[in-house]
Amino acid sequence: MNKKYDFFISHASEDKEIFVRPLAEELLKLGFKVWYDELTLKFGDSLFEEISNGIRKSNYGLVIISENFLKKEWTKKELNGLISKEIFTKEKTILPVWLNISSDSIYEFSPLLADKVSIKVINNEIDKVIKKVLELNNTSIVEYDEVKKSSILNKL
Repeated sequence: MNKKYDFFISHASEDKEIFVRPLAEELLKLGFKVWYDELTLKFGDSLFEEISNGIRKSNYGLVIISENFLKKEWTKKELNGLISKEIFTKEKTILPVWLNISSDSIYEFSPLLADKVSIKVINNEIDKVIKKVLELNNTSIVEYDEVKKSSILNKL
């Protein structure tokens, strides 16, 4: 199946304003295809169906883990879906971003998740995430011409 999205963004709604919406907007500006609830979900959609499709049709899941994330049931379901996808496809899928959270909190929530190489950010360090996304070795994420990619990396 052809992938429709480069990234599925899993997050708690409380983190939208300070971090998630600006991150999604920056990824879109760079030409990535992003599954993000505010952009993708329409009035009357089934959350279960649309989120399941978003996970299935995305190359990666950018998981914005915060204290808010750990308290929500939907974010846990999304994370479980991404873990299942990783197991089923045997491909690296989950890209964890630790937003204002300690490694102890992550470990307490899930020792398996604490094992993943992550990006630790404070508040709105969006550039840190963008830089790591652009450094991904998987060139099939998006068709970037290398000159554009290099110039963006040099600015960060």
